[in-house]
Amino acid sequence: MSFNSLLQTFSTQFPYGDFQLMPDEIINNIVERENVPDEYGVYLIYGVKNNQKELIYIGKSGTLKQDGTFKEQKLRKRLTMKQNGIYRKEFFRKLMRENNYHSLYFKWFITYSSKMKELPAYVEATLLNEFFKENHKLPKLNKTF
Repeated sequence: MSFNSLLQTFSTQFPYGDFQLMPDEIINNIVERENVPDEYGVYLIYGVKNNQKELIYIGKSGTLKQDGTFKEQKLRKRLTMKQNGIYRKEFFRKLMRENNYHSLYFKWFITYSSKMKELPAYVEATLLNEFFKENHKLPKLNKTF
């Protein structure tokens, strides 16, 4: 299955949403405005330049602990916390400026809730695996797998 086919399948299997972040916007405000759910799942970040989207990151919210409970960060909080030691409201601005991105495009999927029972780590790994099979590398902001 191709990466894009997998995303299409996930769009029918999981509740999802998307939004765009412009350079003059703050991620915290956009997450609030777009009603990103307070649920566990995965998210993809694309850099947008010249009307082309480049997948630059695949991430998850909701790390499962041994006792079957999750660490606290759900999608809404995870999208606004730190990356590389910098709060994402600054990290994303810097990322857009340094890479000449017109904007960042985000897509998220709820994979674990009272109705959905797929572990975010499993779904994230599946996406990373398909991306790797097609591109022979990880998205540029995913450091390891």
